[in-house]
Amino acid sequence: MTNQLLYYTLPPIIKFMYCREKRLWIVMPALALVHFTSFLDQTAITTSLPAIVSALHTGSSISWVAASFVTASTSIQLISSRVSDIFGRKLCLISALTIMGLGNLLSGFSQTPAHLYATRALTGFGAEAINALVQIAISDITPLHERGYYFGIVGISVAVGNGLGPVIGGALTQSVSWRLAFWFVCPLIALAVLYLGLVFPTASTPGDIWRKINLVDWVGVILNMAAIILILIPLSQGGLPNAWKSATNIVMLITGLLLLTSFVALEFWVIKFPILPSKPPKLLYAIKTPANQMNGA
Repeated sequence: MTNQLLYYTLPPIIKFMYCREKRLWIVMPALALVHFTSFLDQTAITTSLPAIVSALHTGSSISWVAASFVTASTSIQLISSRVSDIFGRKLCLISALTIMGLGNLLSGFSQTPAHLYATRALTGFGAEAINALVQIAISDITPLHERGYYFGIVGISVAVGNGLGPVIGGALTQSVSWRLAFWFVCPLIALAVLYLGLVFPTASTPGDIWRKINLVDWVGVILNMAAIILILIPLSQGGLPNAWKSATNIVMLITGLLLLTSFVALEFWVIKFPILPSKPPKLLYAIKTPANQMNGA
């Protein structure tokens, strides 16, 4: 089997996971709940930041709450799609929810700024994997002519999550503690894991766990994540605390660009089973998604 053939036959999910309409009305609320929880978490702490600054004495470094989240979330996007082709959407979605829940739980226990920033990065890994995988999952289980309708349904959950997050986070911070702005999402995550586990179709690449692990392009994973992190850290800080022309920023940007170049070269010409799509439409989508995140950073 050629590399290209293997790459495009890896997700058997796409071939047999279409759900009947009645089944979709059971599965889609699960995906909507997952997406709602992810965006609720992302926006809930925006109104808690003043209290966090006061409690942890972060000073101007509070920007790392957002920067660590965005940097981590951007680095995981390309990888999450490929890994879900191998291990299945359901397992990867549940794993991403678990990571996001753990990140929120640990964030609420933060005693130092560094602890908070590290745990928000962990949360970012899970949250952005969820955002990417929900869109992929919808494409898997819905026919093309109905896909826009179901994307719209899930889009409502995103809007509601974005709107309610700051309100709930601010209310909990003012009435109890800023720590609850992280913790209140955890029960929702547990509910989402249970619901998704019960109703979402199960499918993955055939083979035992070791075969699946060997199919993952670990070199590409490491290079991609390292490159994006090294590029986004100086860009997201806007010249603070180091000046744009500082040696630290320049070294990070140059190293990140070199790693990114190496990643693309290896994916096209060396790696046996690459995570970077080789067909133009899929390649453009793979580039577009992290680019949108970099724009947001």
